[in-house]
Amino acid sequence: MSSPFPRSGVFDATTSPASARLGHVVVIGASMAGLLSAAALAPHCAGVTIVDRDRLPSPARSDDWAPRRGTPQARHAHGLLARGIEAITTLLPGVMDRLLQAGARPYDIAGDVAWINRGHRLAAFDSGLRGLSLSRAALERVVRTQVADIGNVEIRDECAVLEPRARLQPDSRRQVIGVKIRYTDTTTGLPYEDVLPAELVVDAAGRASRLPDWLAAWDYPAPQEQRLDVDLRYVTRIYTRRTPAGGAVIGPTSSCARAGALLWMEDDRWMATLGGYGTDRPPLDEEEFLGFAASLPSSLIHDLLQGERVLEGPYSHHVPANRWYRYDQMPEFPDAILPVGDSVSVFNPLYGQGMTVAALHALSLRDTLTGGLHDLAGRFLPRAAAATAMAWDIAVAGDAPLVGTLPPEQRNLEHYLDTFHTAAASDTGLARLFLDVVNLQRPAADLFTDDATEAVSRARSTA
Repeated sequence: MSSPFPRSGVFDATTSPASARLGHVVVIGASMAGLLSAAALAPHCAGVTIVDRDRLPSPARSDDWAPRRGTPQARHAHGLLARGIEAITTLLPGVMDRLLQAGARPYDIAGDVAWINRGHRLAAFDSGLRGLSLSRAALERVVRTQVADIGNVEIRDECAVLEPRARLQPDSRRQVIGVKIRYTDTTTGLPYEDVLPAELVVDAAGRASRLPDWLAAWDYPAPQEQRLDVDLRYVTRIYTRRTPAGGAVIGPTSSCARAGALLWMEDDRWMATLGGYGTDRPPLDEEEFLGFAASLPSSLIHDLLQGERVLEGPYSHHVPANRWYRYDQMPEFPDAILPVGDSVSVFNPLYGQGMTVAALHALSLRDTLTGGLHDLAGRFLPRAAAATAMAWDIAVAGDAPLVGTLPPEQRNLEHYLDTFHTAAASDTGLARLFLDVVNLQRPAADLFTDDATEAVSRARSTA
């Protein structure tokens, strides 16, 4: 089959790192999670093959930036959190230069973007926390190109994974030994099936992951699923951008379950994404879309779009739930298969956490392999869960008040958070604390320390 990338699929002593301890590894999915996992794996194995069912855009064509079928959310607002940038640049040294050449724009998360939470605008200041604005398609293309340049990494597109192959061990556990794939032979045009052997398989298939089904077929118990239904629908348009403003993120309130983000993207354009819960859906009509923007807890996005011209859209997407498969809590888990990214957890995208969590999972994979090859799943899954938990706490705390009846203790929490954001509108220390939390630099529990509650009380008493 044809691939838009140079093939380095013959993994021999001349192309394999001297420090390799694993043989061949297969990564299912060329998502951000899959690409970054391959970067984490490469120094520890003879070779990595990434397989993806989509036809991937080619780096040889400068105009081929279109989102692919497997990432329908790619047409909507994306921003890299500070922790995500740190993780990606750790895994891919030099990638920042490539991103800037592709048109990415770095910005100060507190100084350049207006954050409006619970109806209050966060205090603006130079935080030193750096974000990065560009489209998901551009980000993925740059990362995919750099990963493809790694000498012992091969990327195969238009290649579907049918199932992993596993061997039953004496202790009745399954040892995954490869994956069965299907692709089309470019010479005959006929479908062809093959088995890629692997000492380790990484499941980065995202929402399309079939790992729960595979576990059931191997007689493992089903993983516990933590879930909060949100029924979120969002709509995106791309606009011209003629203002120097840095953008805005507007969260919902208890009286207005609508949200939006206006972010700068390459080629000096605005990406405007508006979201609503349940039946409160953003309209597709352009005039009504702007009216929806005006109805958010702040009219800032609407105001910044005045006089701008629509270039693309509308694009719509639906997210049914926040979902987390607790593979880390399973009493048994098969050897040599590890899930990462959206294969483990899916979050409300309005919080912008997905790519950062994927990068943190890849870092967890790197750290696990650095510690040796024994009990990989037993050591990796808790590490990945710790990164997931930070994002999960934020997403669920933000969404729970909007989608269900709150118990009394949660109402007290909501009152405190309302007061916190009122205070953070003028207190830069509280504003920095909040941004550290949403950028996954600190756990959400830090919002409730004695120092934080005292600062909230002081701000309240002087208001």
